[in-house]
Amino acid sequence: EETEGFNERQVAVVDAGEDGEGAEDRIYPADDLYPQHSEENAATAASVPTTEAVSLHGCWEGATAGGCFNHASWWKNPQYLLSVTETTRVKLSIKLAEDSASHITVGLYVLGGEEFGRRTLRRDDVVAKAPFTGKEAELEVELTAQAHPYVVVPCTFYQKEEARFELSMESEAPCSLELVSRSKDWAIQYVESEWSEGTAGGCRNYPTFLNNAQYLISVPEDAEPCQGYVVLNQEEKDDFDDLGLYVIQPPGSCTTKLFTEESASDVIAKGSFQSHLECKVFFTCEPGKSLVIVPCTFEPGCVAHYRMTVMSTTPVSLMRLQARSGLSIAGRWELGRSAGGCMNNISWRDNPQYALEASGRVTIKLSQVLPPDATQFPAIGFYVLRSGGEKQIERSKDALVAKATFTEAPSVSIQVNLPSSHSHFTVIAATFQSDVEGEFKLCAYAEEGQPLALGPARTKFQRRSLAGEWSGPTAGGCMNFATWRNNPQYTVTVEEAGEVVLALQQEQSPPQSVGMYVVRKGKEQTRVIAASDVLCKAPFRKSREVTCRFRAAAGDEYVVIPSAFHAHSEGQFKLIAWGLEQPVRVRRVPDNFANRLEDEWTAESAGGSINQPSWPSNPHFVLHGAAMPKDRSVPVTIVVAQECGALEGSEQPGEELDAIGVYVTHADENGLPRVQSADDVIANVPFEPNRDVMLEAVLPPSEHGYVVTPCKYYAGKTGRFSVQVYAKDSLQMQLQRHGDWWEEHCAFELDELEELELELDEEEFEFVVEEEVEEDVQVEEGQQQHKEGAQADSPGATSSAAPTA
Repeated sequence: EETEGFNERQVAVVDAGEDGEGAEDRIYPADDLYPQHSEENAATAASVPTTEAVSLHGCWEGATAGGCFNHASWWKNPQYLLSVTETTRVKLSIKLAEDSASHITVGLYVLGGEEFGRRTLRRDDVVAKAPFTGKEAELEVELTAQAHPYVVVPCTFYQKEEARFELSMESEAPCSLELVSRSKDWAIQYVESEWSEGTAGGCRNYPTFLNNAQYLISVPEDAEPCQGYVVLNQEEKDDFDDLGLYVIQPPGSCTTKLFTEESASDVIAKGSFQSHLECKVFFTCEPGKSLVIVPCTFEPGCVAHYRMTVMSTTPVSLMRLQARSGLSIAGRWELGRSAGGCMNNISWRDNPQYALEASGRVTIKLSQVLPPDATQFPAIGFYVLRSGGEKQIERSKDALVAKATFTEAPSVSIQVNLPSSHSHFTVIAATFQSDVEGEFKLCAYAEEGQPLALGPARTKFQRRSLAGEWSGPTAGGCMNFATWRNNPQYTVTVEEAGEVVLALQQEQSPPQSVGMYVVRKGKEQTRVIAASDVLCKAPFRKSREVTCRFRAAAGDEYVVIPSAFHAHSEGQFKLIAWGLEQPVRVRRVPDNFANRLEDEWTAESAGGSINQPSWPSNPHFVLHGAAMPKDRSVPVTIVVAQECGALEGSEQPGEELDAIGVYVTHADENGLPRVQSADDVIANVPFEPNRDVMLEAVLPPSEHGYVVTPCKYYAGKTGRFSVQVYAKDSLQMQLQRHGDWWEEHCAFELDELEELELELDEEEFEFVVEEEVEEDVQVEEGQQQHKEGAQADSPGATSSAAPTA
């Protein structure tokens, strides 16, 4: 900082006054740098090198009274080009006119100068200076020859001190000294404007950055390559934020303000935020090209007038860019209501959704406000889905038109070419993680003359949901397992025919593989037990949510069966049904385990297969019913499952699993197995070392009912088991245990059954069910950007191989 050589006397301080004329921009040439008196004196300059003493008269008047280097306006002082042809010593002196104010002190600077031979703005290349000690100052310096002239800057210590002066030069070798007049200076233009509440956007750290005023500099196609400076000044407020400048290369032609982060990403130069009074930046621009200049403060919301000066080697076009025609809507993500997160989260439907009507090239931008207690922007993004302008409840690759990558940034934007065949879309604004609160603004911009509409998406569905659980016997697994019928079942009905969308959601982590079936319910059925009437299904995936859609007829009942992929896989879930434009009703079907009994093979009752002489000691169960027909066959399904805690959730054979099977025989009048020969075994299932086995058979007419005998292949193998019989409700069948009086009423000798050798691979009754398979799940990429990274993004899906049925 410069200091005066004396300070005993009183110093008159001139009021800096007001800069600017309000909010309206004023762009005009820099005539104030060339007072008429100075221009007239320029003709007396020694433009031809000489060794004679040279004296030039000048003045500080108006804007040219810039003061010393302590002031941002120093470069506006009269400047002189000093050219030397060889190394020489030069003596420079300055003297105030006699009629100058007594308090004015003067000094001199010699600067290295610009390669363009024009006024310099660089005060970091001082070659020599004369101190500010009074009405006169002088210096002597040795200068070497260089390609461009040195610059001499005579000035007063304080700015806005007007006076006349005489500048003298003496040299040993020929030198020239001439004023930088209008013809030898930059092409200079001023912009006077202000940062208002709506345009004080702050630096690029803030989503409001592009709210700042933007100016377009254009170089004519027939001009020379252009170089120059942009200088930003603010003198209205002493206690003010630091100033900054950005020079941005716009993408393609630019006729309106840049409004997306992508369009403003190519910053080719930047003035650092180091002073609240001045900021400058150097730029270059090719013929036929344009640059966008953004003057700003570091923090947003700093209101003040400013002046921006553009200095260029060739005349350029300078204009303020106007905002592009578009629409915007403000929104908020609220905890527990609308902070649903990206589509990796089952709550994504809760996000704010907006109807967009447009076609052709459209730019969509989502910007957010940093929460007061946050130090970093959360990752945000959005989806554009083909729709009718209504809220979306299904994730569909076919419906997805575009997606903005989730990024931890003030804003994200994309430019998308919307198909001309479709004009209505839904935009879903979201944070990457769920339960992240915040405010945002969604903007859409269309090409000039193209239709554009943006508003809240309408709701066209009725929603119902129920919570459920797979536990114990209700963890039946998919249709690869006979116990799938034990899963919780729900009826769905609609009053009017229409589409129904179902979602099965789970919260557990990591998610297990889940899916669901939709079956048309028969009139005589309470619970679905046949797999033949499946209308549709949600494929099994290790995902937090699976969905399916079907068309429901008015008045018909449909049964939805949520299922884990593996039997005995327990967990909680939520079933959600949406009726599209019509009400939907969902209710739980009561569990029915009347024909499911649990028992145990003990040391006394583990009789083994019918090949074993001890087979009669196995537990036996009588299957009968008052409504069972005596003259026609009865279709049934029988499932026997053994307990094996060591392999919970496993469907693969293992050492702890014994080979099990089941026999069905006629019952006599006492409810005992009537077995005289192999023909008396109505049905059986091959013995398999699985957790459960299933027998599906058509039982012939029987006067006294049937006997069901679960057993292990080898005698003496103990363990607990369950047996369950599925049949139509109208049969009113009942399954009961026998007493221990089997041997007392046995009507045959055991040696008569030695010929009943049943091979393990024999399969008299074959039951074929299409085997379920699990599908891979596609989920959001993470925040490569989250560091977009979020998230990444970022979260992913798992997959699992399907078991053998």
